[in-house]
Amino acid sequence: MDADRCRIRTNSTAEIDSRKSSIGQYPYEPKVVQLEPIVFKPSAELVPDEYERENNKNFAVKIVQLKIDRDAENLYKSLKEELGYNVDRKIIDEAEYGNIELACLDYAKTTKQEVEATNIDGLIMIFAKLALQPKRMSEIWGEFTSDNCPSLADKPKIFLFQTMDKKIGTDGTLKRASYQQLYNSPVEADLLIVYDNYHDQGSMDFLFSFNENIANFAAQEDLLSLITVSKGSSNRPVVISTMTKKFYLLNHEHRGHHLDIVENHNEIKKHLEDIKRYVTEPKPKAQPKVKRNPSRRTNNRPIEQAVPDGVGSIRTPTAERVNKTIKSNKSVEDKPPWRY
Repeated sequence: MDADRCRIRTNSTAEIDSRKSSIGQYPYEPKVVQLEPIVFKPSAELVPDEYERENNKNFAVKIVQLKIDRDAENLYKSLKEELGYNVDRKIIDEAEYGNIELACLDYAKTTKQEVEATNIDGLIMIFAKLALQPKRMSEIWGEFTSDNCPSLADKPKIFLFQTMDKKIGTDGTLKRASYQQLYNSPVEADLLIVYDNYHDQGSMDFLFSFNENIANFAAQEDLLSLITVSKGSSNRPVVISTMTKKFYLLNHEHRGHHLDIVENHNEIKKHLEDIKRYVTEPKPKAQPKVKRNPSRRTNNRPIEQAVPDGVGSIRTPTAERVNKTIKSNKSVEDKPPWRY
């Protein structure tokens, strides 16, 4: 029986060997099919969605303002001192107020020459509370298109225009000049244009709310959010954007919800370190209490003296004591009220 089993095993092994040999003696070679190469596209999470730069020193900021403008002064300090931008400003005096539009256009042309001579990461121009026509504003930002200023191609170009109503006085009657031309929209990318109409009627200034948002949310929110979100203002600026990415005024490794998570994580880590320090560090030994003399006066309190027994006890009035009191006084009118 064991011999038969061995014979079966050898026969099966021989069949397997014959199959291998037959495969090796295949009459022709199989065809080699070339497959198309598989292309792995990068994840959308790895594609940068914001304009990257090393620091703010190589980013130009130009501010054009009147001589007295507190909101523009505060914005200048925030961008230059706190955020570290390369800020330059031009103050319009009373002599140039009549030709304010030409002065702003000349300043834009001078800025374009400076930009072409240097390699900067981007440009921000702010015109605060100036009487500008839409046509003149289009000429200002038109100086920095890729055709007129190739050095700023594919770089963020941001223009904030805060205009005032231009008024003309004739024959003692106050009239306002109206302009029918609408705002022009750029036809190329990487441009952000903001139009705000300033009304001096007690409403919150756009530059004031913008400066507050910079101080509170510059590391978390992008520029478009800082501009559009305002408190206490009934007017909203007109925003025309062809930006292909988000622009942040402050560089930070985390944004939005991730920034909140990191800040909360750091706060929790700080508290855990305090708890660990409290548990691991040896506690100071308690000092023995000093016994004080009870007769010694402390905190200006009166000295406690022993009171003999029975002195402080109250004796309840009885009928016998009341009669004795009446007899001693010899007057019925002096009878105490508790007798009745």
